[in-house]
Amino acid sequence: DQWHDARAFGATLRSVLRLVDIVIGTDDEINAAMLTDPSQINLTHSQISDAHVSGDINAAILALIGMGPRVLAQKRGAAGSIVHLASNGELPTQIEVPGFPVEVSNILGAGDAFASGFLYGFVKGWDWYKAARLGNACGAILVTRHGCANFMPTYDEVM
Repeated sequence: DQWHDARAFGATLRSVLRLVDIVIGTDDEINAAMLTDPSQINLTHSQISDAHVSGDINAAILALIGMGPRVLAQKRGAAGSIVHLASNGELPTQIEVPGFPVEVSNILGAGDAFASGFLYGFVKGWDWYKAARLGNACGAILVTRHGCANFMPTYDEVM
């Protein structure tokens, strides 16, 4: 409902990847970025924001990193995250970062919370593991709350 053609999202995103250093996405978002066939999309609701996009996630990660970004943070919900680092034409280095076991009340905003923590760690000069761990913590705290933007965890709550 947000794009004139299901492939437009991927085409638009791919057109700017050479200008981007860091990409953050779920498996569905990463696959959507590399989408070439609209049949890969399965809408389980009427909202495109809950689309499930099939595809070879490993191939999509390699293709995405090959287009310019030096870092891809793969959000995996309760399973945590994986940070993929470009390695000068070699296979990306992967850093697996565990999630936090919590009782989930609402997933809205979890990705934004992850991004805020991850990018906070990045601008503070933290290593990728520590930055992703903070992102995972921010997302985990948010999903325990019945709200989104106004319920983002504070620095003191996370630390």
